[in-house]
Amino acid sequence: AMVTFLNGLNPNVFIPLDESGNGTSFKKCVSLACEEDDLVFLVEDDYFLKEECIECMVATYEKLKFELNIEPCFHPTDYPDRYLNIYPSIIALGSDRHYRSIKHTTCTFMYHSSVFVKYRKDLEAFSNYGKIPGISEDNTINKIYNDLICFSPIPSLAEHYQYKETLSPYYQE
Repeated sequence: AMVTFLNGLNPNVFIPLDESGNGTSFKKCVSLACEEDDLVFLVEDDYFLKEECIECMVATYEKLKFELNIEPCFHPTDYPDRYLNIYPSIIALGSDRHYRSIKHTTCTFMYHSSVFVKYRKDLEAFSNYGKIPGISEDNTINKIYNDLICFSPIPSLAEHYQYKETLSPYYQE
């Protein structure tokens, strides 16, 4: 697992794991996040972040937490499928752009460490994706968004280079 700490004390740390694989790495990252007392941003390897991504999401976290009195979560990408399967959303004014509430993310998200602690079981369950049939974001990570509001920036602060269908509409560099 590769962990980057934003507090400046340990900019990058490589942590050898007993087992290999994305699930093992994700589970270790969740465990480390539970030990922090701050915002934690997990990023998968096929995301390209705009230079201002972290700064914008942190500023919007502080703004929405104070103004709306909530514990906001963030996913940095505005996926095109969010315009096909429409569900009610909250549009909030962030520090730099609009943010829309969403109900689905990948393993790329920013939460306060207290969210990792509270929902550790659901998050760690996702580490079995691909190992146990039926495990998906919908029955693990996305359950969190039944309790908390997750926001996605419009326009995107990141691009997901997994498939052509995941490329954000109107992404500008």
